[in-house]
Amino acid sequence: MSRYFVRLSVTSIASVLTVLMLGMAGLPAPAAAGDELVCGDPIDDDNRTASDALYVLRTAVGTLQCSLFICDANGSGSVTATDALIVLKAAVGQEVPLDCPVAPTTTTTTSSSSTSSSSTTSSTTTTVAPTTTLDTTTTTLDTPTTTLETPTTTLVGPTTTLEPTTTTLEPTTTTVEPTTTTEEPTTTTLEPTTTTLAPTTTTTLPGGPASVDLLLSSAATTSGSTIGFTTTVLDSGGEAVDPQPPVEVTIAPDGTVSGPTPTVVGSTIVVDDDTIGNFTVTATVTGTGITDSQTLTVMEPTAMNTQVSEFSSMFPAAQLAFEEAAAAVQGGSQAELNSAIADMIMTLDALDLEQMALVTPLSPPTGFPPSLGEVQTAGHGQTAADTTYMLLLDQIQAAVRDIIAFQLSLTPPNVTEAQLDQLEAKVNNLAMLANNLLATNPTVYAGIAREDRINVLTGQDIPKLLETVLATSIEMAQSGTVSASPAPDSRWIAMLLSTISPRDAHASFLLDIVGAMGIQGTIMDIVNKVYGKIIEDLENMVALLVLEGLLDDYTATSLCDAQGGASASVNVPNYPGSWLEGSFFNTTAELNQVLFIGPEAPQQARNLISAFNPDEMETLDDIYEFFNGIKEAFESAGEAYQNANRRADNYNPFSGLFCDFEYPTIDFNEGFPDTLGDCSVCISPVLILQHDVSQGGWSLITENFVRE
Repeated sequence: MSRYFVRLSVTSIASVLTVLMLGMAGLPAPAAAGDELVCGDPIDDDNRTASDALYVLRTAVGTLQCSLFICDANGSGSVTATDALIVLKAAVGQEVPLDCPVAPTTTTTTSSSSTSSSSTTSSTTTTVAPTTTLDTTTTTLDTPTTTLETPTTTLVGPTTTLEPTTTTLEPTTTTVEPTTTTEEPTTTTLEPTTTTLAPTTTTTLPGGPASVDLLLSSAATTSGSTIGFTTTVLDSGGEAVDPQPPVEVTIAPDGTVSGPTPTVVGSTIVVDDDTIGNFTVTATVTGTGITDSQTLTVMEPTAMNTQVSEFSSMFPAAQLAFEEAAAAVQGGSQAELNSAIADMIMTLDALDLEQMALVTPLSPPTGFPPSLGEVQTAGHGQTAADTTYMLLLDQIQAAVRDIIAFQLSLTPPNVTEAQLDQLEAKVNNLAMLANNLLATNPTVYAGIAREDRINVLTGQDIPKLLETVLATSIEMAQSGTVSASPAPDSRWIAMLLSTISPRDAHASFLLDIVGAMGIQGTIMDIVNKVYGKIIEDLENMVALLVLEGLLDDYTATSLCDAQGGASASVNVPNYPGSWLEGSFFNTTAELNQVLFIGPEAPQQARNLISAFNPDEMETLDDIYEFFNGIKEAFESAGEAYQNANRRADNYNPFSGLFCDFEYPTIDFNEGFPDTLGDCSVCISPVLILQHDVSQGGWSLITENFVRE
């Protein structure tokens, strides 16, 4: 269950207005029976305000009563938080329909005579003179079955108290007999009153534990490490229970593992140096059956696996920062908002897209992954679960890219409610796909068949999504300020009332940032589960590959020619449609990393390339460290690495021209980068190093480049 704050919507209006409920002693009385009934105005002040919305919400949770003719704003037949939201939107000037049921009309006939009479009930005494005689009035109620939520209903005339039970009201006849008394010469006509018993809504009130949320600081870690975790017990309204009840955290192996099971020490999980495998971490509210669980994947402590672990920890870190930002706005604390923004910036600064693009999660501790044919020969055919798994990976990648593109189109702080609705719909689609993925049980076939797609998704798409979400959130959170206030009721009343049409920019910021942070936190929660699931599955597959000896030796690619310009002997930087020809390129274009090492590259990078020995490359991790070493060697040269590092745009089979017609080519739509340095007109040799990120193979050639 998620712990972050959600946006001001049907599912969140209760939590937003609860702040008002906690700080307010009471509300004005609702409209009297004889008043004109105005939909959405239970306070009866001829103006829909936040107080009216609060009154509707209190009716929804059972603490107040309100007629359907006033508080059932959507005409659903009951009063719910949705009605409170509609009234609130109307209060802030939004054009929303209010569709309360129309109150029935009652025709009453009265008569009088010269005989003085008096009518007395147990609750009131009415004295009249001269005489008023009431005709015997018969009121017949239809035969409804009405469930009453602990109410007491008083009917005019004799007093009838309905006990808090489920009562079927049989048709009855109530007769008021006329009586006589003589007093001062005044005349009062008692109008017969019709009382309609409206259906009530049953809502579980927040309070006791209803769920628990377990959040690991990282879903993947390495042997000999320690990670943290948090548990939060929530009530039925999604709010943290105060005080928090005790929670027990246990860990159990999930499948085949090696080494001792990790142990819980305080709020940390300690992993032994010899532990490898997947483990289920479960949090249980003491003395209840309320639980939550998360898988912890423990990997070999290699350089690449360490990077996977560090990246995995960024999702919960971002999620907590979004939650803190929403809480700061709701609490009116600019200092806490600034702290949350600082946490977002720190997470964003720690994210290295170029480094993540070098990571291949399916990384055996020895050797290289086999081909799909080798896996099939070993008896691992495609299963129905594999088919579902591979389809879901394709759909998740498309959904992730869709959210990235949409977030990049936003222009904070001018993010509208309609845009948040669109984003929320896209996130809901991703959540559905993620839940389906979590239910799958793929075999090693799916891991090898979709290895390239997995590497692009985990190494490029998901890191880009994290960067985009963080950047958008930071910009939005920095676009406004909040003001501290000692009393929550005055803060929220001021905020909500300030949104009455026209809605000013500051009020828009306060309302929208809570919703935006909630959606961004949801994205982090979903992606954390997707990434953790993929790493968990691949760890199981790696264990099987090692057990069955299905590992290959290092295989180099073969780069034979570069064509960037009209001349076959010299290349021109930034020439559109440039291409490389060779063999053993990765068929997924994005997984062909190409480095152009020109005069601007530091000598240290050249030295690393010159010292490369293929015989020393025993694992994908060795290849990763080699290319990461080149990247780090560029750090002293500023942005030179970003300029030198390129990924292919297209893969074209059987399109060779200069080396072999059966060779493939990889295209660069915007041409090769200019790495010639500071010279204005010069010609220089450039090392072109092509790297298959997924399989680890690489090769290089030297080509002449000239700047025209």
